[in-house]
Amino acid sequence: MRRNKIVHGINYKPLQERLLRETSRKPKTLQEILSECKSADFSKDQTKATNALDRQREVNAVNKKKNVVLQKKKLLYSEALLQKNRIYLCKICNLSHSYGKCPDYGTTCKNCGLKNLWEIPCRNKKKQRFPITKNTEGRKVSSLEEENLLSPASPVGLAISNRSESQS
Repeated sequence: MRRNKIVHGINYKPLQERLLRETSRKPKTLQEILSECKSADFSKDQTKATNALDRQREVNAVNKKKNVVLQKKKLLYSEALLQKNRIYLCKICNLSHSYGKCPDYGTTCKNCGLKNLWEIPCRNKKKQRFPITKNTEGRKVSSLEEENLLSPASPVGLAISNRSESQS
């Protein structure tokens, strides 16, 4: 009678079902039922403890992964800082300086007219500043040279004007 009350009063369903199955085959004594209840309670506590440890290990594993990601980000950031402070040969101005310190920034190229470029490292084909014309001798001369040659102040211009005066 007491055995049945104890078995029916157990809150842990798997243990209760097992005791009911076993007592229906062969009746157990009160001492056997109490020892099985104690061992089931002990094993239940142990499984809770191991589950808690497993959860804690999982949390540690996640934290370790986060730490690895943070360490990689810090490493990349420090490398970026080193690259900014590193001095290198600039492709824009053809001078050596650190990243972002180019003296050419904001200027225009005298060769091609593009911004942020100097004439020395310019890879664009040179634009002709003055149109090329042919003189009477068949030699190519820019209009600027022609102006300088024919101006009365230049020595060549004087020679040409003197020659034309002497022929007439």
